[in-house]
Amino acid sequence: MVPGPVAAYLRLILTLPPALQAKEISRLGGETMSIDGMYAVEFAGKTGSGFASLVLDKGLVFGSDSGDVQYDGTYQPSAVAGEIDLSVTARVPPNVQLVMAYPPQPVPYSFSLMCSLKPQSSSEVRIQTDLGPVTARMRYMRRLPA
Repeated sequence: MVPGPVAAYLRLILTLPPALQAKEISRLGGETMSIDGMYAVEFAGKTGSGFASLVLDKGLVFGSDSGDVQYDGTYQPSAVAGEIDLSVTARVPPNVQLVMAYPPQPVPYSFSLMCSLKPQSSSEVRIQTDLGPVTARMRYMRRLPA
């Protein structure tokens, strides 16, 4: 039987978002995967390929790619062990050709992308966007300065 205060603490932990659960486990000295850091991303679509640099820091994602597209969003631990769920908005400048064969537009626009991946595995992930599919590979480059 679990003592009352311990049961109350566990119930409280279960109400937290996954990112805060991971932070609390880390604070208590438990094992968690370190995912904050700088990442290189190689991606390809129907009409070409490119690269991006992303930073994951305390639940936030931000970066840009070789076509000057800017990325901002969030991540949290996934329900699948070792994976994270990314939710990102891509902001595209005018007259930029995307790798998904979407034609360049005369004005800036944005689109959303979501995926689940193992951040430090360098495995390939297929991302379906409203503008077409993209295949990406994310590679951990370095930890963030303290």
